[in-house]
Amino acid sequence: MKHLSLLPVFLLLAACSGSINPVEPPSELTVFSPELKVQPRWSREVGGGTGGKYLKLAPLLAGEQLYAADRYGRVRAYHSLSGERLWQVELERVISAGPGHANGLLLFGGDAEIFAIDKERGELRWHTPLGSEVLSTPVSQGEIIVVHAVDGSITALNREDGSVAWRHLERVPSLSLRGTGTPLIVDADRVMVGNASGQVLALDLRAGTLLWRATIATPRGRTDLERMVDVDADLAFADGVLYAAAFQGSVAAINAANGQLLWTREISTQTGIALDDEALYLTDEAGDAWALARQNGATLWKQAALHRRSLSAPAQQGRYLVVGDFEGYLHWLNKEDGRLAARSRVRSWQEHFPLTDEYTDESYIEDRAHLVTPLVEGTRVYGLDQRGVLDAYDVSILKSVE
Repeated sequence: MKHLSLLPVFLLLAACSGSINPVEPPSELTVFSPELKVQPRWSREVGGGTGGKYLKLAPLLAGEQLYAADRYGRVRAYHSLSGERLWQVELERVISAGPGHANGLLLFGGDAEIFAIDKERGELRWHTPLGSEVLSTPVSQGEIIVVHAVDGSITALNREDGSVAWRHLERVPSLSLRGTGTPLIVDADRVMVGNASGQVLALDLRAGTLLWRATIATPRGRTDLERMVDVDADLAFADGVLYAAAFQGSVAAINAANGQLLWTREISTQTGIALDDEALYLTDEAGDAWALARQNGATLWKQAALHRRSLSAPAQQGRYLVVGDFEGYLHWLNKEDGRLAARSRVRSWQEHFPLTDEYTDESYIEDRAHLVTPLVEGTRVYGLDQRGVLDAYDVSILKSVE
């Protein structure tokens, strides 16, 4: 098994047989005094979701249009406020990543390809073959699109026709997580990417030349499983500093100009990092949420109430964080000290979408896990689970805590 899929992190995967065995049960949800009112607005079914695959098909908001896709090539556009479906297309292609966006295009990764469709009508504009599957969202800057494939290749393409501008190859260990680090374009001239060897590299956006390489995790242990140190977590950048995190490794602050490590903390994660002026926020492999000081990585707080609930990366909503868990719950944490502030749940399939012949009572098991970071726009939050159920919520502060 070359690429290991870590589903809920409270499960231990046996790489030889592919079986899963519970290690520690997830924490029970606790009672708390809410600070926020979370009001459901609408719910939609986005095709067949991920089709039981470990994929992070995150919704994309552009203006008042919300775009979402499923594994089977269905792409849908909704009005973000009302949930009205504006258009839909069924492409004869597998979708494994996206959508990203680039000047009127929606970008998708697939089975050894990247392709673009028109943002307004859904028509296919171009597709470009790649060496392997794409599991992270393509990103763009101006006329350049960058995509990171499972074989370690980082490819830049021209937005107009998808032609290849340059390609950089990285070695991939014999065993790695199922996923790849999403490229991050910095200052319109450099692209930062995490690899499966515990490193972050910086490439020149125009030429693809290597500028620097920083190691934030070193493989340890005797087995391939113990030695996995993938940098799959989404990177974050602010004030000349790049923040990165590795599985079974460290969270690190890196000088983005030269790759020098400024500080590291031994925290394992494969989800992303959120930043504000003072702190960075993340969830670890144990399902705990952390706030670290940007200056030196010191712990500001740690919230363990959601231990082993396989949390998504955090999204920021004002003075709160929003995370999803493996049962479809969204949790709001106060950024001041990590205390629980609100909770809601993406609705069950049966409440809104009757089971079809494809998903009978005997064959269908709801996978309500939130693998993607909740999408926040002002007071609105969108949650999308693995089934393809997309919910919209409006969030307000309760008068008692104003």
